[in-house]
Amino acid sequence: MSKVCTDISTTYPPSARNAIAPNPFIAWALTTFRAVEEPQKTAEGGGKARLISIPVSHFTEKVRWALDLSGDDYVEDAHPPGMHAHYTLEATKGASTMVPVLVLPDGKVLTDSSDILDFIAEKHPELNLYPAEHKEEIKAFERIVNEKLAPAVRSMAYTIYGKDASAKIKIARVFMSHGSVVENMMAPFVLPVMAGIMTKAFGLSWDRLDEYQKEVMDVFTLVENKLSDGRQYLFGSSFTAADLTFAAIANVLVGVPQMSGVFGQSESYDASPPELEKRRGQLRSTKAGQHCLKVYETCRFPEKHGGDGKVRIKTGKVNKILGYRF
Repeated sequence: MSKVCTDISTTYPPSARNAIAPNPFIAWALTTFRAVEEPQKTAEGGGKARLISIPVSHFTEKVRWALDLSGDDYVEDAHPPGMHAHYTLEATKGASTMVPVLVLPDGKVLTDSSDILDFIAEKHPELNLYPAEHKEEIKAFERIVNEKLAPAVRSMAYTIYGKDASAKIKIARVFMSHGSVVENMMAPFVLPVMAGIMTKAFGLSWDRLDEYQKEVMDVFTLVENKLSDGRQYLFGSSFTAADLTFAAIANVLVGVPQMSGVFGQSESYDASPPELEKRRGQLRSTKAGQHCLKVYETCRFPEKHGGDGKVRIKTGKVNKILGYRF
């Protein structure tokens, strides 16, 4: 069953407000200068869902991919790390600071990437994300990716970007490219604090980089073993939630060209630190890395998708001041 919250309130508990935005003006500003429109119901019961995100989050990309395949109308409410929590706490009535959060047009809220995939798969059986004959295997594999690969990817990326001063500036620009005017004004103060919090909370250390990469390679090896018999996809003869989850979670390290629209970088990811480029080359050379690149190229967008084949942030209606959204 999906984790669902109902009867969403626009006011979250005082404890959450104090933790995220102790200054009432900041709370008011973040609420007032929203980046996207709210979900709108229609007479037919349809409307746009709202995906609250940190745009470069691999779990966000997992959900974004499934939403794009579904064809369902949605807008992405994207925020820099730390400032996103104001919106997730608000949407979940103080229950979650994590992304992604999907607010449905009827007011229900889904707060876990796997639960959101379950919801989309049930609503769109034609996607065949969890074919019956492999459903339990796919679910088990998805848990491994979520619980082992995802934290290792996060640790590698945060550690490498945190060490390189130039990369810190570049990744901050990526975050700010999707933020509001108010968030961008706060970013120089909030992002360094968040970096310190994450380093301490996750026990990040440059000396542990090889340890993180070993954890990544453990899952890559599992993928390679499954592909060793020449199959095109991880389970069965078609693309499933297993391929989607693995590729979406690995994309940050593999550096798939389709994500350059989100990262604001060229296809070569030339804004990445040298240490990441070195390790990225190692991962891309594996069969698992090649599988990640392949499924992005062949399965990321539905056939009807046009454009340049890049993943985009669907921000809906926005206003701009001096080129920034507010």
